[in-house]
Amino acid sequence: MEYCNLTPSTNPWNIVYKITTIKHRRALPMTTLLKSDVSYTSTLNETVQAMLDHFITRGDRSDELDYHKRIRTKTREPIQTADDREFIPTEIKNAIEGLKTPKTSWEDGITGEIYKRAYNLLPSFTYTIYSVCMQAGCFPKR
Repeated sequence: MEYCNLTPSTNPWNIVYKITTIKHRRALPMTTLLKSDVSYTSTLNETVQAMLDHFITRGDRSDELDYHKRIRTKTREPIQTADDREFIPTEIKNAIEGLKTPKTSWEDGITGEIYKRAYNLLPSFTYTIYSVCMQAGCFPKR
């Protein structure tokens, strides 16, 4: 019945191919992650919170080394250079869309595909993260 409803009279074999290869289904957004307690997140909000908890430190300084103290001190100093300016949303979008999508993750454990999906789901949140990093002068080494 599905075949009869979806098949145009001009090309009856197109939908047959899609149904048999399951290419007519929309990709679902990524909403689950494996948490440190070996359970999975069940909602998008829980997934975002798990990502925030994993990637953003809470400022526990009990095991901080001198190296960390120097970095913390440097981030508090205002950076004043002639070419400082805010990111614009288009720059962030172009940078993320230009990422390669290898099957293996980078050193942060996130693949290019995950960055792209996260940006597509939460573009203003992603922009805010980049802007805060720019204001704090905190960038990953490349």
